[in-house]
Amino acid sequence: MRRFRRILVVPVTGAAESPPALIEAVRLAEASGAEVRMIGHLDQWSEVERQAAEAAGVGDLHDRVVDAVAARL
Repeated sequence: MRRFRRILVVPVTGAAESPPALIEAVRLAEASGAEVRMIGHLDQWSEVERQAAEAAGVGDLHDRVVDAVAARL
């Protein structure tokens, strides 16, 4: 029997739509026990994007992701 892993793959670019997609992927992963895999790179968020992340309760998401990626490199 094959075992499938719960993995959400999220393309991440410098485009404005990336942070909301990443935030939603993290929410889905937390709700379903999945893990998030990102493809691409992360630019620093603008102040508006950072405020939206804080309002969604994941304000430190960017920093956590950057730290995790740096640790793996």
